[in-house]
Amino acid sequence: MPVPSFSSIKGNTPEQLLDSLEKLRKELWWLLQSLDSSNVKELNADVINAGRIEAKYLKVGHETDFEEGYDTRSLFEVTNDRITAEVASVNGDLARLEITANQIRSDVIDMGNNLSSSIIQTAAQIRSEVSAQVTSINNQMVTIRSDVSSVTQTASQIQSSVASQQTQINNQGTRITYAESSITQQANQISQKVSQTDYTGRTITSLINQDPYAISINADKINLNGAVIVNGNISGATDINVQRNVTIGNNLYLGGGGSRGIHFYGNNIINTDGYNMQISAPNVRIDSHTTIGGRGYNTNLGGTVSFAYADDIIGVARAETRGIGFSTSGGFLYVKVHGSTVGSIKMAA
Repeated sequence: MPVPSFSSIKGNTPEQLLDSLEKLRKELWWLLQSLDSSNVKELNADVINAGRIEAKYLKVGHETDFEEGYDTRSLFEVTNDRITAEVASVNGDLARLEITANQIRSDVIDMGNNLSSSIIQTAAQIRSEVSAQVTSINNQMVTIRSDVSSVTQTASQIQSSVASQQTQINNQGTRITYAESSITQQANQISQKVSQTDYTGRTITSLINQDPYAISINADKINLNGAVIVNGNISGATDINVQRNVTIGNNLYLGGGGSRGIHFYGNNIINTDGYNMQISAPNVRIDSHTTIGGRGYNTNLGGTVSFAYADDIIGVARAETRGIGFSTSGGFLYVKVHGSTVGSIKMAA
């Protein structure tokens, strides 16, 4: 668009001056109506005062250049498909916001402290992340630790995680260890996971899964400190190692087929195979009234049987049973073997 020229104001009478002003007004009105992107390519001004600016593309500031005397810069840019706003400093710090039709993203970077954070929002999910990196040098050992935490939220799930990777570098080589924990929450389930991988590649993982029906805990060790109250059954196929006392309210059942037993210190055993029961120990002492055997049952005693501390012995062996039996009659003590008398002793009156 060429530089416009305007009519001068001429006239010696009021009517002539009014005619000149009206002509100038029409020329200015035509100019304002013609100011658009087809004939105005660039507008430079120190100050623009306007009630409204209409444009397909708008850019304020610069992506890289800093003005003399300033250690920060800013940029605001509007295009057909996005809006971008950012502020940066000469040392690399940056705060940035970008808006598109399907995403909003914000980033903040602290270059001097190796810190950064970001938030990404779409219609389907919101994800936030914070990361940090720390480098330390001790003698000839360089340690680089990188930490990242994130939270991802959708309509059906919330997941949070924290990860840490440590790299150690010295004249022996490089060692990398990695650890991560996560919590995943859904409407019908909550899952927690903690894992660690050392520099040899060995990974240790513990898991806790909870749903409306059960809570599952998987770990190499589960430490319970304090009183534990259990209402219901305890079942499983593993060993239980208790360093102190165990109190059982009612019965103790040793289920299953084959040999089952209770083992004590010193290899003392109470053992059963479902038919026979064996008490094995260097010495077995029974205090209190004791009945051995019953109708239809056999009791075998091995080793030395001592009645030295017994107050009374009743029915040591019935006279008509197999083995050695004793009976008394008419002042005599009769000894029988397999029911037959083999001798007698006259008892004192």
